[in-house]
Amino acid sequence: MYAGDARRLRGDRGQAFVAALVVLFTFTGAAAVWLARDVNQRVSDRSALQSIAFQAARAGAQQVDVGSIRGDPGGAIVVDIGEARTAATDAARRLAAQYELEVQILSQGYESGRTDTWAVTVALTDAADAGQSGDDPGDEPGDEVMRVTGVAHAEVGG
Repeated sequence: MYAGDARRLRGDRGQAFVAALVVLFTFTGAAAVWLARDVNQRVSDRSALQSIAFQAARAGAQQVDVGSIRGDPGGAIVVDIGEARTAATDAARRLAAQYELEVQILSQGYESGRTDTWAVTVALTDAADAGQSGDDPGDEPGDEVMRVTGVAHAEVGG
């Protein structure tokens, strides 16, 4: 290398540092966008799942056993178990289809033994829609990733 080359390369100082910063900020920006999208999808899915669980519980709680009211007008309100299960399942399936989510009903029945309260627990089963592969390290796509319980009380009169 002769003196002319050294003089010509003096202006190139710092270009590698600038290139490294550009690459770093590009990857950081892409990661931030991906994370924001992933978190947004998870929040959206949780909100939809909560809505499905509550509306299914409400549909179940509306299936009041009319005989229990007629027999003792001031007595306890009793939810018809068979009708409540059917109504809650139908409501959950309809809403899940509207939200385009794969939802499974894990349990439903009286909440804390109260005959006027119906509870439904649902789970999001499609991991791809949840924006993650699962909560546990052993989970695979398709396993449960979110669970929500909706509770509704039966009321008569107004």
